Amino acid sequence: MLDRRGHSGGLSPIETILHDGTFHMFTPQVLDVMLANSQVSRFMRSRGWVTVGAESVRVRSRRDPNAFYHGTERRSVK
Repeated sequence: MLDRRGHSGGLSPIETILHDGTFHMFTPQVLDVMLANSQVSRFMRSRGWVTVGAESVRVRSRRDPNAFYHGTERRSVK
C-alpha cells in the first residue's frame, strides 16, 4: 500500500536542504548522520520545514541509547 507521498512502507525519504543550498532526499538514518555532521540547513517534518539551529532538533546516536533525554524519568514505572 502506498502512503500519501507514494512510497510503499519502509522508511520514507525526507526532503533536505544542505548548507550549500542543494536539495536532497535522505532516509532518516542518513539525515541523522548529516545533522550530526552539521551539514543540514533545513529539512521537512510533517508540519513543515524545520530550520536547524532555530528550532529543536534531536539527533539519534546509535552509540548512546540515552542520547535523547537526560532529565528525570517521568513515565510511571510499575
